[in-house]
Amino acid sequence: MARDVRAEVSELAARHERSDPDLLRRVRDAIAPFARTGSAALDARRALAEVRFRARIDVDVPTASRRRRETWLKSAVKRLVRWYLSYLGDQVSVLGAAITRLGEAIVERTEATEQATQRLSSRVDGLEERVAGLERRGGR
Repeated sequence: MARDVRAEVSELAARHERSDPDLLRRVRDAIAPFARTGSAALDARRALAEVRFRARIDVDVPTASRRRRETWLKSAVKRLVRWYLSYLGDQVSVLGAAITRLGEAIVERTEATEQATQRLSSRVDGLEERVAGLERRGGR
């Protein structure tokens, strides 16, 4: 089904390009914000959300067991090393938060750069059209 839609869109684009050559460029400019670059940024934001979620280390080790002695032993070991695990977990959590902040800054900078590039590309297209028009008029 996707192929049928693509073929139909291609056929319509070709037909309209002959009657209105500027139409295809205007349509592409209009849908550019929804192109893959936008979804890549969205994927980056999803990845950052996953990092944020996973960066918090749970040091509350489960101690449940079928046997009573094992539960007691696990609880005793947990109490003995809790201070160490808490320190280590806090350090990893702080690192995860710092990585997330860095990733957010990179994504925001990338999105701003992509938007600026799209604006500049549109302006260059407009200038190219104006130059071509001036060249046509000057050539007469």
